[in-house]
Amino acid sequence: MTFDAPLTAQVRRAQRNGIGDLLWRSAARFPGKTAIVYKNTRQSYAELDETVNRMANALAERGIRKGDRIALLSRNSHAFVVVFFAAARLGAILVPINFMLNAAEVAYILGHAQPSRWCSKRGSFQWRSPRCISPGSTCIPAA
Repeated sequence: MTFDAPLTAQVRRAQRNGIGDLLWRSAARFPGKTAIVYKNTRQSYAELDETVNRMANALAERGIRKGDRIALLSRNSHAFVVVFFAAARLGAILVPINFMLNAAEVAYILGHAQPSRWCSKRGSFQWRSPRCISPGSTCIPAA
């Protein structure tokens, strides 16, 4: 089965786009529409896209590259959304970790996923066991 040139081009464009592209496409189409509301934070698609770009640049400056795994210990929050899209934009793999897990459960996930970096909100999580941090990991405080 053959398709006409415009349809083939549209399919190829769609195949090139991933989750990291989803936000900037929405920002281009609906820049002023509300994208996220979390507590007292309300951002339009354009504002959220800008915030995600800043986070992606910060992660890249810290050495995060395509294929790297980033463990994120976080509650549901605006910061989680920003790190999620920033990692996707870089082609990194996000390993979300539920904040309600105990240290042994977190250690298991980190041992299995082998993230090159991990991040959590500074001062929010205190673990009694240093085993929950995999050797060679680097902490990147989340916003």
